[in-house]
Amino acid sequence: TFTYLMKGDGIHFVSHGGHGHVGAGGVQGMSAGNGVVHDEVMPKPFRDKGGDFYAFQFWVNLPAKNKAEAPNYMPVQKDDLPMIALPENAGFLKVLLGEFDGQSSPVPAFSEQFIWHVRLNPGAKTTLPTETGHQHAGYLPVAEAIVSGAEIAALEFFLFEEDRLDIVLENPTSEALDIMIFGGEPYMEPIVPHGPYIMNSVDEIRQAHLDFQQGKYGQIDY
Repeated sequence: TFTYLMKGDGIHFVSHGGHGHVGAGGVQGMSAGNGVVHDEVMPKPFRDKGGDFYAFQFWVNLPAKNKAEAPNYMPVQKDDLPMIALPENAGFLKVLLGEFDGQSSPVPAFSEQFIWHVRLNPGAKTTLPTETGHQHAGYLPVAEAIVSGAEIAALEFFLFEEDRLDIVLENPTSEALDIMIFGGEPYMEPIVPHGPYIMNSVDEIRQAHLDFQQGKYGQIDY
């Protein structure tokens, strides 16, 4: 799982000793590997009084060779993520996962994956280059935008053709615009999901469930 906190902050507990408290603008990367138990909670002041909280969580399927590795958890605060100014004062691009323009997120990616947060200034336009053979998609969390000539509504997911040469983003509004762009190389291995498990065969699903029942995933030490 890969979590990006746009507003508010969160605490993550993981068996095998992982723990982190990440504030707004930061990310949390957790690789389940060969099995993990985790818990995500709000800080006590938020639980007591409430407040604004807005986050994205991506579930990224590990390549088969990485599913047998030990679990890993990595919290990263906002100041440790690359922030790249876009040409002509169009805004910025924040590298959450993967890389852009030679700058990389500190969170490890297990294949050629990327997640970018683009913020466009009012009336701005920018062009993002794409990687041949990669899949590209996006989401508008707050307001509408023009994406490669098409009008996209707020709260809408959009997918690009695989042979697209670049992505053109335009902000037609009078406010700064947030856009999530993500994707990467196609996943070509078999996928067998069941409950919280994502494996490559039914037999692996059975083994994963048995390992959990036998306590091999460990316990959270709060």
